[in-house]
Amino acid sequence: MSVKETDDSGWRRIAFYFLVTVASVIAPGTIIIGCLIVVTGQQAPITALAAATGSQAGESRFFVILAGLSSAYLVGYVARYIGFVAFRWLTSRGGSQSTIGEFREEIVERLGSTTLQTTTGVHPHLRESLEVLDDRTPLIHDTLNDAFVYSKLWLRRYAPVLNIDSMEFEINVLAACYVPTMCFAGAVMVQDVGLVGRLAVVVIFAMIVGVITHNLRDLRVAERKEAYRNIILDVAMRSAAK
Repeated sequence: MSVKETDDSGWRRIAFYFLVTVASVIAPGTIIIGCLIVVTGQQAPITALAAATGSQAGESRFFVILAGLSSAYLVGYVARYIGFVAFRWLTSRGGSQSTIGEFREEIVERLGSTTLQTTTGVHPHLRESLEVLDDRTPLIHDTLNDAFVYSKLWLRRYAPVLNIDSMEFEINVLAACYVPTMCFAGAVMVQDVGLVGRLAVVVIFAMIVGVITHNLRDLRVAERKEAYRNIILDVAMRSAAK
């Protein structure tokens, strides 16, 4: 099967990672810093910074804004990392997991065993994962990481219509929501909202964390399935187009 390289310019990848950074790093970082200001009551430095920004010349104003964005980036980057750690901890205890065997059955049922065999023939790197590996192996497992990354990069480079970048975007944004949610809840609880108000905040916070965790877990599984399924569909479509 011949492969023609598609238009996957560096600018498109840069634009994608820029959007991911803004949505999952800088925006959460800004929210966290704002919540910390509310919690600590230290609003004077921000007032002074705003006044300085408005009164300084263009070059000085640029450096002030750059310092603010850098702070938001650093805080947001750490918060996203903490979010992924929190997700792994919250999902480490029990719960049924999708397995590679279930995925194989789904593919064979929908596309046939021949399509699966053709794919592993074209992509030998996937044979261990899609044909040989124990059926009970969870779909999200260290032994499948290389095959997943291979599939994702192949789709991004040679079949951008089938790539899974949108799922990667959603996963990063959801993981980045844990810490800002906690900070926002803390900022509300330090206000004079009473005992009932604080209990309500705790309940709402727990519900939001539950929704984030549930959706993030489903998205990670769906991302794996989409990567493998789409590379199989890519092989099938290229064969049909001959």
